[in-house]
Amino acid sequence: MLSIFFTLCVLGILAFDSSKKLTQSFSHRWIAGVASLLTMLSCGSLYTYLKTEKNFELHFSKISSNESFLILRLKEPLVEKAKSYKALMEVEGVLDSLKFLKKTDGKLLVYIAKDSLSKDLRYGDLIYAKVKRTDIKGPMNPGEFNYQRFLYFHQIHQQAYLNSGTWIKLRSKESNFLFEFSYSLRDRLVACMKEYIPDKRNYAVASALTVGYEDDLDQELIQAYASAGALHVLSVSGMHVALIYQLLVMVLMFAIRNTKYRWIHYVIALLFLWFYAILTGYSPSVLRSTVMFTFIILAEWINRNTTTFNTIAVSVFVLLLYDPFIITEVGFQLSYLAVIGIVYLHPLIHVWIEPKYWFTRQIWTITSVSMAAQVATFPLGLLYFHQFPLLFVISNLVVIPLTTLIIYGCIALIAVSKIGVVASFVGKIVSLMLYATNYSVLFVDSIPSALLTGISITIFETWLIFGMIIFTLVYLASKNAKNIMVVLGMLALLLCAQIIESLEQKWQKSFVIYNVKNATAIDLIEGRKRIFIGDSALQNDRSKKLFHLTHHRWDIGLSDKNEDWQLYDKNTIYVVGDGKKLAHLCDTVNTTIQKTGTNLITLDWVVVSNNNIESLTNLSNNAQVKQVIIDSSNNNKSKYKIKKFLESRSIPFYDVNEKGAFEYKF
Repeated sequence: MLSIFFTLCVLGILAFDSSKKLTQSFSHRWIAGVASLLTMLSCGSLYTYLKTEKNFELHFSKISSNESFLILRLKEPLVEKAKSYKALMEVEGVLDSLKFLKKTDGKLLVYIAKDSLSKDLRYGDLIYAKVKRTDIKGPMNPGEFNYQRFLYFHQIHQQAYLNSGTWIKLRSKESNFLFEFSYSLRDRLVACMKEYIPDKRNYAVASALTVGYEDDLDQELIQAYASAGALHVLSVSGMHVALIYQLLVMVLMFAIRNTKYRWIHYVIALLFLWFYAILTGYSPSVLRSTVMFTFIILAEWINRNTTTFNTIAVSVFVLLLYDPFIITEVGFQLSYLAVIGIVYLHPLIHVWIEPKYWFTRQIWTITSVSMAAQVATFPLGLLYFHQFPLLFVISNLVVIPLTTLIIYGCIALIAVSKIGVVASFVGKIVSLMLYATNYSVLFVDSIPSALLTGISITIFETWLIFGMIIFTLVYLASKNAKNIMVVLGMLALLLCAQIIESLEQKWQKSFVIYNVKNATAIDLIEGRKRIFIGDSALQNDRSKKLFHLTHHRWDIGLSDKNEDWQLYDKNTIYVVGDGKKLAHLCDTVNTTIQKTGTNLITLDWVVVSNNNIESLTNLSNNAQVKQVIIDSSNNNKSKYKIKKFLESRSIPFYDVNEKGAFEYKF
């Protein structure tokens, strides 16, 4: 593989060199462009290969078996879960069969049982543990978030669980001093806000806004911010970096006026910006903004003019050198698209209206910035999140000014935290602003049709939409009618793709038994209508349905409006597809499924729920069963008994909990 990359790089360079002779003619200048692109792609591919830890012999997976003794170092602070702590560990060594320690590298996702020892673990601690590793599973339901791919791009391929007593702490805090200080400071800042902002939701939003600590945000509030089109404020982003930079400029104004001490401003600004990036955990959007501001500050320092687009391009290049996988981050993609949209589109939109008064000018500025960012990012929003916030302009008019004041208020709160009376007063003011922000977001979320959901587009269709936006802007700049023809051609392709998809959805027939922990979830689908078979707890759990079921339904053109929900409470036979029969066994008492006369019933599929081996045993005497599906509501003990029984009868079976959702298309 490595030799292929080297060969491509050499060929690209040779092609670029030879293209110089050909490009003396204007009509052949495109050859140099293609050669340059080939060279860059080849070098980028080679660099990505060299930055992939698993490709090298020192990676722990190439040295040890899946069950071995490892030396692990905590790379980040623990994240508290319901029954365990989640930890990202660096594997620094492996003990082989001869008890020799071999130096290794590579990341491992570890869950540690809660006890008196694990709660005291800190960033940089070194532990020795007997570890049984497992590969991280892919999505267990169609359309579900691909956590395996997400971790793969973070170079994490395996996970492990450490019970109490299976590990010991070796040494403490042999770590990067800057990161250790940053994490410690973040914990103190979060504790400060928790003390003076008592309401849990308000404190959670304040922590997310200022230092990027999102562990205490509840799912309902996150969904409300997403529905209102204001989710971007909960993730520390370029806006937050810009606000911090503006504050630094105001504080250091004395240094700017005096040419002799001007360098102090640049040095302090750079130090604070990068420290803030570390404090917020190096999120892609903060990295993007920090790198961009770094180049802007350096350009001012050496008195060099620079264009924003060149700064954006350089920051992308630097970040990809730091981590080529960062381009896969949704936040990175949305962040860069938003800033490009604001830089290019905002001036074009802003001139549409010229308000007379200061207040109306501020309103129009926020509105035009929101519109510019939304135009640039909405195709990715449709692709990744299947939704579009219709009232984003209204919510941002309230949220952006308030969050700006909240960020400055939190900085003031931290500054006076040692003065209890003053800190308490500032905390109350910040709490009022947080309450107003959350209330406005929840109010917008409660408005019917505030969020357009259920939109499903493919990657190809996403590129078509981006192409239409780009060529429309080119037409507005050049007034060349050919660009409009290109836009119309792309629109025709998009409509054709949607029509084909719509026809497929109109005639679809299928059923899906989903993998939802400790629950039964079955969709019987015909056209754009479906019957959902499940319990009331799952039916009323919005977040669980959204994660496990809803995205697949949107992908195949289904909505809640066309749902016929059935509470499963008895053993039932459903006729699905072209006359095939699916039986659902959920009640050990109800025995409605019996043979008629001497003839056995032929059942194509039997779904077993709620540990119902008794009904399955009775049914096997009355029916010819072609395949049994064991859903996620069965516990491990019952699944073992069911499988043993089916093996004794030579009946094929499918375990949803192990293999993922069972989907059959007619």
